[in-house]
Amino acid sequence: MVADARPTIGYVTSRYPLISHTFVQREVIGLREAGYEIETFSVVRTDPDQILSPTDEAEAEGTAFIRPAGPAKLLRHLVRPALGDLGATLALLRLAGRGWWGDPRQLLWRFFYVAEAVMLWSLAASRGVGHLHAQHANVAANVSWLAAEFGTRVGRGPRSWSFTMHGSTEFLDVERHDLGAKAAAASGVACISDFTRSQLMMVTEPDAWDRFDVVHCGVDPSRFVPDPPERSAEDFTVLFVGRLGSEKGLPLIVDALGMLQERVAPMRVRFLVVGDGPLRDEIAARCAELGVDLELAGAVGQHLIADYYHRADAFCMASFREGIPVVLMEAMACEIPCVAPHITAIPELIEEGVTGLTATAGRADEIADRLERYATDPDFAVGVGKAGREKVLAEFTTARTIVEMGDFFDRVLGLEAT
Repeated sequence: MVADARPTIGYVTSRYPLISHTFVQREVIGLREAGYEIETFSVVRTDPDQILSPTDEAEAEGTAFIRPAGPAKLLRHLVRPALGDLGATLALLRLAGRGWWGDPRQLLWRFFYVAEAVMLWSLAASRGVGHLHAQHANVAANVSWLAAEFGTRVGRGPRSWSFTMHGSTEFLDVERHDLGAKAAAASGVACISDFTRSQLMMVTEPDAWDRFDVVHCGVDPSRFVPDPPERSAEDFTVLFVGRLGSEKGLPLIVDALGMLQERVAPMRVRFLVVGDGPLRDEIAARCAELGVDLELAGAVGQHLIADYYHRADAFCMASFREGIPVVLMEAMACEIPCVAPHITAIPELIEEGVTGLTATAGRADEIADRLERYATDPDFAVGVGKAGREKVLAEFTTARTIVEMGDFFDRVLGLEAT
């Protein structure tokens, strides 16, 4: 297929760039390098504390944001286009309000989406965008859907849209996120795992299923490389990377490390935490209570994160919900033996006892058992680490993601090679 036949694609996210969604940034950059014209749009301007690397700075500089908006921006990108085709605007209001007329609060939010959608359409049209792609089935998808509808009615600007279905948050409230209607309206949906695809199939009609492709997230194995620490009989360092929020189950990891400390003494268990969030103080207090050595590194930019993986003897997560964690892929690419909960799509990444170990969700004792095996059987840990990297190399690299995403866009846009 000729690259010139492709329209410019607008990537739409609730916030871009964002430290917890670095995989989106890698995807955007990779698609550009593969010859796709990609423009980025953020519903809300990213906070400065999320801009942690030179790449973040460059991406933030090139991203158009909808909010906040001053008078001049509102006049140009909302008032003029909305009043310029009032019929299309009224049609958007009817579409957005569909099914919510009895809920004034939700109805008000959806009318806000209309305003944001008109602004997105105008900003995208000014950048020559022909197709919108939303990351996550949240506000980004709501706004992209409406913007494409507006473009269809006025006959210019972006007139089609698609989205990437990550989950698992959206599956907690299918009705509020309007998943079935979004999936039916989109030109295609890129699902990050087979599990995610199956969950979307559950809320849609079978005639929509052939528009759902599986496109894995991925990591760059040349950036996340093995550099194992010198194994010591005195220390065992367990790493966690992520947001310190309730959904991540961090208290379970701390309790497991307390158990592990008792089992492997006099070896010293150390907990290295990369990330920030509301549980920071609680985790620190609990570690002190259980006698677990804790290092809180805070939020770290992608250009520095590999250094922390290289300090770890094991990687651990205990989330109550996940899509298919990119941090798990990063750890595995670095040949770090991993422990993760046996939930959602994680078994698509971790083959039990081969590429990692899983524990029953909510079971600190099982987490402790798995970590103890790594701590007391170094040969097993090394073998699991090597197999984990091979799994990532085979199925979860950025290069593979770009090929799969490119194929997805070519299909969605009707540009498959003939």
